[in-house]
This record gives sequence, structure tokens and C-alpha cells, in this order.
Amino acid sequence: MPFIRESETGILANNPHRFLKRKSSPVCGGAGALAYILTEYNGGSYLDKVVLTSGPVFSDIEQGCMVPNAPPVTICPPGEFGCVGDAMKILLTAVFLVLISGALSFAQDADAARKLAYDQKAPLEIKEIGVEQRGDVAVHDISYASPKGGRVPAYLVVPAGKGPFAAVIWGHWYWDNSAMRNRKEFLDEAVVLARSGVVSLLTDGPVARPGHVEDQTPLNEQQVTDLVQQIVDMRRGADLLLARADVDPRRLAYVGHSYNASVGGFLAGIDKRFKAFVLMAGGLSDELDLKSKEMQEHRQKVGAEKFDAFIARYSWLDPGKFVSHAAPATVFLQYATQERFLTAERARQYEAIVSDPKRFKLYEAPHALNAEARRDRIAFLVEQLQLKPPGAKAVAKIPDLVQPPEPNP
Repeated sequence: MPFIRESETGILANNPHRFLKRKSSPVCGGAGALAYILTEYNGGSYLDKVVLTSGPVFSDIEQGCMVPNAPPVTICPPGEFGCVGDAMKILLTAVFLVLISGALSFAQDADAARKLAYDQKAPLEIKEIGVEQRGDVAVHDISYASPKGGRVPAYLVVPAGKGPFAAVIWGHWYWDNSAMRNRKEFLDEAVVLARSGVVSLLTDGPVARPGHVEDQTPLNEQQVTDLVQQIVDMRRGADLLLARADVDPRRLAYVGHSYNASVGGFLAGIDKRFKAFVLMAGGLSDELDLKSKEMQEHRQKVGAEKFDAFIARYSWLDPGKFVSHAAPATVFLQYATQERFLTAERARQYEAIVSDPKRFKLYEAPHALNAEARRDRIAFLVEQLQLKPPGAKAVAKIPDLVQPPEPNP
């Protein structure tokens, strides 16, 4: 599959007078670029399709765009309208209107992506505390350096053999009074999948790390700091996995529950190394949530002026602006029916925001979800990562996540 980069093709790069000419093939654009797909007709060319590419999904230009069966690209010199035919002259004005209307949105998206950036070349500084053997699977207790300070405790679950293996990053839920509010939540699931050829990284989020003290005041800055750190730490986790010689970089997935489902929404838009995402029972749109009765009541409780100022200052930190650009990754959304806030109706509204390809399923379960969701999740990963299916008995032995009562009913 040819790998086309912006620098190699000269894809527009915000210059509307440079065009690409292809015969019936898709064209990908980098950050802020327009890609024009042209087809030859009667010796001239006419505009077949216009694709405006914008948003945080295109922030990682160095990763390029994969275009199947791509023929050679013809770069039309700047200003040579004859190269694209008269139809282009007529339609170019309309394209400019689209570009202008999206310019501000793209600038905001690009700014958001920059705020979530980090130095991928910095040392990982991996430290191993110990290792536990579970049959032929090794569970390494490790930590690695966080780009935002401190260290990220994690389990690294490694199969026997040399690979190449698929890889999965797992993000635990943040339910206050759960004993699994940490990297242990998915450990048994990761061990089962290791025998199907998966290397797993299960991290402790900032809330589960030694010395972390939560700020309980409404709308505090620590909430933002912790969220940004978790997003960046998960991206760093992808660096750790992909640095391994036994990991296939084309088969990387992410599974996140509750808070870390929201984190996965951000990752889906800014990190195109992931092939698939499983997002479980998490908020995926601040814009939608702010319209809810519960949030409006919270606004009145906190104070409208303070609430509005905080929301405006961090409006860029909305997972809906990112997960809507998840493609080409496939997103599997898993939601529960026994929820007070994340109702089935709200879950379907989230689904409408997520880019295709996607899948969606509701489960008769509380926020912890259930065994059916786990079976579906594993089947999805088997399909997406091209794994040997684990045995049904092994999957059935994975303990269910206990749903504690709500801390503040």
C-alpha cells in the first residue's frame, strides 16, 4: 500500500492554486490542506470530488496518508487553470467559501492538538519493579516517565514467543469506591488475550498514582491538568509499545472505560497509530452534555458566571471535537441501560458524533457493563487485530467488574 506524504505530493498546503490530478483514486490531505480528486474527461479535466480536510485528526502530518492502489500524481503548476479545466474555475469560488467557513474551526482544532502534543523523542525511562508469570504469560510491573511530570505505573503483559504481536492499551474507570479504580481492571482480560498474541499496557491514571490528592471543588484546574496528563501519558504508552521489536505497528488498539473512554475520544482524533478503539460508557461530547438538565442545574449551583467562564476557557478540551475525526480507525461504543446520566438516549447522541466506521451496542447492565459486553469487546479486538480467538471457557472465567453503589446517590 503506497504511503503518500504531504511533502512528497505537494498537497495544496493551503495554496488553493495547486492541484492534484489523479484517475479515480482517493487523495488524502495533511493539516489544513485541500485535496482535489480529478478525473480525465475528453482531453480535459473536471472536478470529480472535493474533500476539505481539517480538524485535529490531521495534526500528525508526519504519519502521512495511506492511499490504496495510488497511481502517479501530477502536480499542476501554481495558477495554471488550464491544467484542471474550465469546470474548476466555476467551482473554485464555491470551494473558497467552504474553506473560509472552516478556517476558524481548523485553527481552533490545530491549537487544541498542539496543547496535547509532547516530545516523542524523549527517553521513555522504563523501570521494572518485578515480573509475575501467569502460565506462559509474563506480567511486568513497570513504570515510565510522564511527559507531564512524574511516572506512570503500569502492567506490561507479554505473551510467550517472538511475535509479531498485536498491542492494546487499556484505560480503567474512575468509579470512586471501586477496588478496580486502577490498572487492575482489565488485567485478567489482558492475560487471556496474551494467549491470542496481544501485548498489553495497563496504566494507572493520575487519580490512582501515589501521592495524588484530588481537588473536590467544582470546576478546578486540577481536573484539566489530570485529563491532559492522562491523554499524553496514553500516547506515550503507544510509543512504549511501538518501540518493541515484537509488536506489529499496524495492529494497535485502545480500550477505555468511563473516564478513559473520554480519553480514548481524544486519542481517536489526534493519534492515527491506532487501528481500533473500544469506548465503554464514557462521556464523548461536552457540547451535548451542557444541554442536559443535570448540567444546567450544576451551572446554577456553581454560579453561572464562574461556570460559563470555565467552560469557555476549556472549550477546546471537548472529546466530541476529536472523536468525530476518528476515521480511519473503527470505534466500538459500548453503553449501559442502567445509568442515571449516561442514558441510552444520550449514548445514541454520542454515536451520531463519532465518525464512521463505527459500531454501537447497548447492554442491560449498570455502568460496570457485563460479561456480554466483554465477549463482544474481545470478539471485536480479535476481528480488528486479526487474532486467534481465545477459548470460550477462558473468556468465561474472567471475573465480572463489581458495580459499587453510587458514592453520592
